[in-house]
Amino acid sequence: MVRGRGRAARGLAVRGRGNGRVHVEDEVAAEPNLAEVMAQLRQDQRRGREQVENEAVAEPNLVELVVQLQRQVQEQQALINNLQANANRVEVPINPPAAQPVQNRGVQAATNHEPLYLRFKRMKPKEFNGSTDPLVAQGWLKLFELVLNFMDLTDNEKVKCASYCLMDDARIWWEGIELSRDISQMTWEDFIQEFNEQYFNMSVTREHYDEFNNFRQGNLSVTEAVKRFNQLARLCPHMVPNEQERLRRMIGMLRPEIAVIVDSGTAPPTTTAECVKCALRAKYHLNKQKESQPRQNEVPKNNNNNQNRENFGNQGRSQGVGQLSAMTLSPTILDDIRSKQDLDPSLVRIKKEMLEGKCEGF
Repeated sequence: MVRGRGRAARGLAVRGRGNGRVHVEDEVAAEPNLAEVMAQLRQDQRRGREQVENEAVAEPNLVELVVQLQRQVQEQQALINNLQANANRVEVPINPPAAQPVQNRGVQAATNHEPLYLRFKRMKPKEFNGSTDPLVAQGWLKLFELVLNFMDLTDNEKVKCASYCLMDDARIWWEGIELSRDISQMTWEDFIQEFNEQYFNMSVTREHYDEFNNFRQGNLSVTEAVKRFNQLARLCPHMVPNEQERLRRMIGMLRPEIAVIVDSGTAPPTTTAECVKCALRAKYHLNKQKESQPRQNEVPKNNNNNQNRENFGNQGRSQGVGQLSAMTLSPTILDDIRSKQDLDPSLVRIKKEMLEGKCEGF
């Protein structure tokens, strides 16, 4: 009994030992091999390096980056321009066209597709009918040249435009010019010369020269006299070559009582504009003087002067300033007036008021 149970026990133990041995062997077999582990690690490292190399990014090209940035900036600027254009309802071109080079006068006139007569009519030029009054002829020519200044024309085109404005007698005169010479070769200076020979002939010009030499204010107002003086001076430019000569003639054409006041004093006028202002001021004070002082029928004579100077003094004192409008103010008489002007109390008082600035209304 005991022996049998012992065997059984030993058998169990063996089996137990056998089973244990099996389990131990399985555990030993499950332990990794060091060589295989190292090989696996090396293989993983190699795969990792290959993956890194495959995923590596190439170094960027600086030129390409700059080009891309510029393109992006241009696109953003274009977008901003479009937004501003929509806001202002104004179309702003992204790439404006290049400026065209400036052309000279002849080329610009030739390349203009609009007909010449349409451009000229748009300026509304004034017609000339051939008036024999030199002032009218000169006024038309000056106005026509002013229109030409706003148009870029050649000489031949200027002549064509001028002939377009000639009417009535002027048209007849121009048709005669066309028969006598080649109009296509006429310059603008040639046209002015032909025009002046026709409408500024010597006989008419001589009449204006004589009128200018003998022109006096007379019964005209200061404004009317100055206007006519300027018209004659424009027709006779060689008679007033400078401002000094023009001023001298203007003072000489005024009434003597006005000229004395204008040309006297500590600060006489140096330009024609100042002369006109002084003449208007003098006329104003003369009128005020006549209104404030009653006329004196008799004035005692000055026995210290000769008969002519007594008459002049009587006239001056009887009218407050002097009725000298009928006299011609020659340089000799003007000098005599200047030397004796202090004898007239009216002139002295008027000059004093003008110098002190007591000029009412001015």
